[in-house]
Amino acid sequence: MYKVRTLGAAVAVGVALTLFGAQASAVPGLPSGSSEVVTPTAESISTAFPRLVPQSAEGEVGYRGATCWQTDREYIPSANAGDPEFGNWAWQWRCYGGGDGNDPFYRIYAYHSSVDVQSVVAGLPPSSMTTDVNNGREYTNHQYTDNGNKIITTFSGDPQRATFLMFTDGYGTPDEVMNWWRAAPLN
Repeated sequence: MYKVRTLGAAVAVGVALTLFGAQASAVPGLPSGSSEVVTPTAESISTAFPRLVPQSAEGEVGYRGATCWQTDREYIPSANAGDPEFGNWAWQWRCYGGGDGNDPFYRIYAYHSSVDVQSVVAGLPPSSMTTDVNNGREYTNHQYTDNGNKIITTFSGDPQRATFLMFTDGYGTPDEVMNWWRAAPLN
């Protein structure tokens, strides 16, 4: 029954994008690729980002000593001022307190399909989109300041990671948060 609802939501997003004159894969900055439905887990995030989050669901230490914990949809996070709507995510790692507590906190969201990711990104302000380099590789980010400096990273250039979003939020200056992001092991 859950897969039927997920597929129905994916079809609804696709229909909505088509009605508004945009194919999902043709919208700049949105992940392209398969709309195949996958079943995300903590381990699938760890496999995709092995140096950013713990290497197993039992781990608790992420990048630069960050404290991390993973959760499925049973955990309903409180809405924080300025945070975007993360849509139909299925699993996430949440990390904070790295670098002796000075690093931004970050989350890796896993979705059932790239269509779910596209629906989140479609709700972000278009003016916030940038292309930034992390360890020699370009990524599409959406950056804005609202109760902290926020970066939402998509992995559209990597079909194996098109079902993930990274959310970074820090109270340092925009340059400090971006410098942390540039150094983070996203590859």
